[in-house]
Amino acid sequence: MKAKGFFVFLAVVLSACIFFGCSESKESDYYNGGEKGPAMNEESGTAVDSTERKIVYRVTCNIEASDVEDSVEIILDNVKDSGGYVESSRSNSSGNTYAEFVIRIPTEKLEEFTAKFKDYGKVLSQSKSAEDITARYINMEAIIDAKSKELEILQEKVEESSSAADIKTYTARITELQIELNNYERQLAGYNNLVEYSTINIYLYEQGKAPAEVKYSTKLEKTFFGALNVFANVFKYLFLAIVAVAPFAVVGGGAAAGIYFGVKKYKAKKAKNAPEDQKNEDNKEKDD
Repeated sequence: MKAKGFFVFLAVVLSACIFFGCSESKESDYYNGGEKGPAMNEESGTAVDSTERKIVYRVTCNIEASDVEDSVEIILDNVKDSGGYVESSRSNSSGNTYAEFVIRIPTEKLEEFTAKFKDYGKVLSQSKSAEDITARYINMEAIIDAKSKELEILQEKVEESSSAADIKTYTARITELQIELNNYERQLAGYNNLVEYSTINIYLYEQGKAPAEVKYSTKLEKTFFGALNVFANVFKYLFLAIVAVAPFAVVGGGAAAGIYFGVKKYKAKKAKNAPEDQKNEDNKEKDD
């Protein structure tokens, strides 16, 4: 009976773990964008058409080259052939042991360009990120549209008004709007540039000169401790689940124990009274 009670309790705990795990997963997906829903216009709160999402891609690559100068020449040639440009670059004083680049490549040629990383030397590490800025882009367009309409209305009022005071007020607001529109339009152009031209960061090191943080052994160490962190989180949620079901387990366990001992006591009492009841029946038969 004790073993059966233990398994019942264990089943309750595991069910709670599954429930809390699913809840946590759904919450995480919601806040982290696990299920990509339609982008929202921040001003109106309405869904944005997702037929043409605005995605910003960024790539980072650490490379160990046997000849840094030769690799630099190959990189610059590939940038030119891809229709991109070097946004910034830096190298050490001699120029032959280290170099880094921030490169902008047309997004449609990003995969083709990154496939050539191995031509520059040994790829130590490579990462790629994608940021969806659709909602911000649509929101910026809406702001520009609203302010453009306000500007048109004020310009019409200036033409129609005969009051010098009103014209002065309208003109002042028109100047403010023009400054704001220029600022928003520059931001929108910046968004377009980020979307149309992906950003690539390349770090070139002479063979044997790469810093420890980009070497495989260091990445292996980070991966190991990252796995330990995952296990720690699993045990954390298991403990939370046990704490959550503990009150129900105590109440349920108490009730079950009460029923168990009540039934046990009843059976013992019944077994004890059985001989006496049998004796009474025998005496009754004799009397008859």
